[in-house]
Amino acid sequence: MNTEPDRLSTNFFKFFTILIIIIGLALALYQFFLNRSLWNDEATLSLNIIHRSPSGLLKPLDYQQVAPILFLQIEHFCFYFISDSTYGLRLFPLLIYFASIYLFYQILTLLIRNNLARLLALALFIFNSVIIYYSSEVKQYMADVFVGLLLYFFLLKHYRNEQNKYIILGIIGSTALFLSNISPILLFTISLFLIITSYKREVFPYLLMVFCAWGISFALDYYFFIFNHPSRTYMIGYWTNEKAFMPLNPMKGDFYKFLITKFQMIFYFLFGYGYFGKIFLPLILILGFVKLYSSQKKEKAYILLIILPTIVQLILSAFKLYPFEKRLILYQFPILIIGVAIGIDFLLDLSKNKFGLASARINNTFAIILSVYLGSFVYFNGFPIMHTEIKESLKYIEHRAKKDQAIYVYEDLVPSFWFYHDINYIKFKNYISYGSYSPNPNDYLNKVTQLKGKVWLLLSNEGTNGSKFIINNLNKANCTRLDSFKYENASAYLYDLSALKNPVPDTSRKALLLHE
Repeated sequence: MNTEPDRLSTNFFKFFTILIIIIGLALALYQFFLNRSLWNDEATLSLNIIHRSPSGLLKPLDYQQVAPILFLQIEHFCFYFISDSTYGLRLFPLLIYFASIYLFYQILTLLIRNNLARLLALALFIFNSVIIYYSSEVKQYMADVFVGLLLYFFLLKHYRNEQNKYIILGIIGSTALFLSNISPILLFTISLFLIITSYKREVFPYLLMVFCAWGISFALDYYFFIFNHPSRTYMIGYWTNEKAFMPLNPMKGDFYKFLITKFQMIFYFLFGYGYFGKIFLPLILILGFVKLYSSQKKEKAYILLIILPTIVQLILSAFKLYPFEKRLILYQFPILIIGVAIGIDFLLDLSKNKFGLASARINNTFAIILSVYLGSFVYFNGFPIMHTEIKESLKYIEHRAKKDQAIYVYEDLVPSFWFYHDINYIKFKNYISYGSYSPNPNDYLNKVTQLKGKVWLLLSNEGTNGSKFIINNLNKANCTRLDSFKYENASAYLYDLSALKNPVPDTSRKALLLHE
């Protein structure tokens, strides 16, 4: 038998695997060193991290923010490790993204025999612009991805001593509960998997110890950091408005509309590969389930590992215990990709006999074409991903604002403004006025018109139409625009408000006169 084609094919896939991983690392590093501005949600969490001590982070956070305790402690350490910089805050998500690539590939090597299937699954993971974006987001969602892969890797890897498996799972699972909010979902899934697949009676005491360790950690986390949390009512209201809770009644159309919307969210937004992700990947995933169902008992249970986290989170959302929404299901992406990889492996097994000796060349060509196609979506999805680039507008105002000119900060930008002020990125001696959220655009306009003379407006082009409302009305009132600057959804305007008659003084506004 001639093994030369197989050897060449193996070398090709090794080379291409390394190349794709290098590209993935480079994309994440580029996004990281781009050092985009913190947007609203990042900034509000970051203000808690930079202004609180480690013990202070154990208490409920300000600004209606919620994050796992261990994640906050690590972020606090990294911020002071790279002092007064967003690089410090984004270092931990970047590092666990790198670790996630390693863990994901190791899981593929455990479950997938075919080189092409492993390579394409790796490309699906690495060329996902959503994952790349969250690799430098000051939020806990990359930690969710990391925790899911870490737990699954140590669950599926081979052990010389079976006892070590349960010791490691006990330690990692207990720690993960303090690092990721989705850990209970994954640990519940793994618990059922272990119960179903543990055939030896002697492992039951170890299972019991693992479940007890997880249960104690969950009880401590729930009692000290979740139970009666002051932000719970706000969070339920917010996620209800976002339609992140599944309706309970399956007899109504809203129930099925919700499921269809979330299906599209997973395979269109989360996968990020257009109609390829929306149509073909679900079909390949189903083929993966078919292959697993026709396999041995333990491999059948892999279906549970892939699909149960989604089902459990949907059920939790129905009881308003945990929302089902974009960034909160990020951890499901690599898990579902594993199912897709099994489906690809199944397809290649079916086609192997038809292609015969030419299969190696066909596989190599197909790998290159599809990997390049998947990689193109990084560009088409707007890489590098930016939110509201407030830093450029802040510097523009700082270099031009005079001491007697007030500065108004639109409500979307207030957390980011104070973050960059507090880390000394900007220094203003000006009078600062800032708005708070209101469903009525007139409230924003009234806030501005209470100011006098020449006023700088720091406005957002994202979210509400309040910014446009302010500008349009100032123009109608014949206020003179003296200067303007726009960059990536943030704008700076200098207006002379002298044309406004009898501005009403604001005695209740929050304002601050900054001094050096």
